[in-house]
Amino acid sequence: MINISSMKRLLKAAVAINCFFVTLIACLVGALSLNIERNFWQESLVEDYKNLAVTHFSAEFKDLNLAAEELAQNAVISEFIQANHINKKPVSIDNEIRKSDQFSTLIIQNTIGQFVYTNTKSKTSSINGLKRLHEPHTQMVFTPVKNLGIDFIDGRIFMFVSVPIVGDSSVRPTGLVTMLREVNSELLRELSEKIGREFNFHYTSAGMRLTQISYSHGFKVDLHRITNGEHSFDAEYKITLPDGRVQPANFVITFDLKPYQHFDPRYLLFGVALTVPLITFVLWLGFSTKVITPMAKLIDYVTDEGTYNEARVDKTSSHELPEELKLIHHRFKKVYFNMSRQNQFSQVLVDAIGDIIITVDIEGKICYANPAARQWFNVCESILFGQPLELFTSNINHESPDVATWLYTSNIYKERIQCKAELVNIISKTFVYPADVIVQPIDILRPDSIAESIDDKSSSVVVIRIKEAIPIEKYMA
Repeated sequence: MINISSMKRLLKAAVAINCFFVTLIACLVGALSLNIERNFWQESLVEDYKNLAVTHFSAEFKDLNLAAEELAQNAVISEFIQANHINKKPVSIDNEIRKSDQFSTLIIQNTIGQFVYTNTKSKTSSINGLKRLHEPHTQMVFTPVKNLGIDFIDGRIFMFVSVPIVGDSSVRPTGLVTMLREVNSELLRELSEKIGREFNFHYTSAGMRLTQISYSHGFKVDLHRITNGEHSFDAEYKITLPDGRVQPANFVITFDLKPYQHFDPRYLLFGVALTVPLITFVLWLGFSTKVITPMAKLIDYVTDEGTYNEARVDKTSSHELPEELKLIHHRFKKVYFNMSRQNQFSQVLVDAIGDIIITVDIEGKICYANPAARQWFNVCESILFGQPLELFTSNINHESPDVATWLYTSNIYKERIQCKAELVNIISKTFVYPADVIVQPIDILRPDSIAESIDDKSSSVVVIRIKEAIPIEKYMA
């Protein structure tokens, strides 16, 4: 009989395991999608603001360059440089310098590169560093050329633009104006307001505290790294020059991790984690009610004779079945009734027949014996079953095969044996029984064979028809 309860438990366990894995996979796919979407959003944001920062930083250089060019073309500055060359008393240029508020420090150099004028709004401690960066070494030729870039002096950062001074009566440059603006908190605040994000610089090389980076030949900006915080992340960009040098300070833009504007997809993941098991549970209830329970009842009707008999009496026993299963139920009832009646008839026939019918397994042990066989052997079933057939009978006719040969030929070679024998009941040893013997392999019988239906372990069936009983004394004489 089919164990419907075990099948139902196994099916329920399979549904639960599948539900768990479906929920897990859905959550993993959702989380991965969110992560990909968040990373794409982050990469786009970082790239857009990099270009925006470079644009505004270039605009600061442009304003500084315009202010430097205006001073370089100022007649007062030209006269000051020429007067200095002929060792005349320099004229005062402070009033002209005050007109420009673009710089933190102003440097004017003569044709050999010496500082002839400095004006600073910041601490004067950086002047020595500026001299080391902008004044040429002794024995070096100084050529006033236009240049722009950044000076790094003891942890301070200065944007600079250098513009040659060319007088009205001169063709060659007579000096150089260098205007610097310190990248201090005020400038960083202005850039942050223009960009819309917090803008800052981060030193990456503590050993390069005094160095100059020139942007006159161009530069390249790349994302260096992203540092995630609890409620924000920092995008750090490095600047690389055409010769391969890397600027010793990277600029950093801070991004706030703002929540989703309309709907947080993480709630969707939570909803999936709850909805999938709930839907699975509802579908399971419907499937169990509409299919499994009716199938269990149908199997009981088909396989259990008691339930079948009740169903025959109770005409409404199948009213809960769906129409399709109800049709199957009635067909199975009919088939089961016919099979049951046929089996009962066959069993009665086997029990009533006078011939000895025995089935044996592959080892020659008795699996079944009809009443005629049990009466002839004169032993009960508990002693007879499971014992070798040779313990109970023997063929003393040496011109025909013995019992062991019957069983070996039938079980191993699957060949039918038909012979005459003179059998002796080993238990009583009173008579010799001339008989006709047939030994048939069961697996070549029809599926509805009586012997095959008796025991699924049987390998051969032995049929013995006894002709007469001769007393052993008379047979020996």
